[in-house]
Amino acid sequence: MKIYTKNGDTGTTSLIGNTRVEKNDKRVEAYGSLDELNAYLGLVKTYNVPSSAKELIERSQNVIFAVSSFIACDSDEIALKLKAPDKEIVEVLEQNIDEIVEKLPPTFSFIVPGHSEITAQINIARTICRRAERNVVAAANDYSFREADFILMFLNRLSDYLFALMSLLLQPAD
Repeated sequence: MKIYTKNGDTGTTSLIGNTRVEKNDKRVEAYGSLDELNAYLGLVKTYNVPSSAKELIERSQNVIFAVSSFIACDSDEIALKLKAPDKEIVEVLEQNIDEIVEKLPPTFSFIVPGHSEITAQINIARTICRRAERNVVAAANDYSFREADFILMFLNRLSDYLFALMSLLLQPAD
């Protein structure tokens, strides 16, 4: 298999189903942002974060792969054949957020990024997640795709989880 096809040399790409669209199509922007988020979460996993966080991040990465496919589909008929995303992830993220928040002192202000390399990296992942969420909203406003409501809920919860994880890692070690 060749890595390059030359098909995108004119600024277009194919959706799943072979519909050609411009590379700045809102769906391409949405799944491109998800791809960037996935890559950045991979970087976060290389740092010294709790193993439970690494496992949840990896599970989230698998969900990102699944939901990206729904956005990249050019027809509902094809989307019906795709593997459904792990919808339990939202509840798992919520449980983890709640567990982290119980360990944190009350806070009433924004956190200025940059206290440590890992918390800065997690914060970047959080902001990429928020951008991906905005791009999915924009794509969903113009196109109908399966699982749009779940994708938005998942991204909203994932960014909350990343904020909570960053906050936890800012706490002094016991």
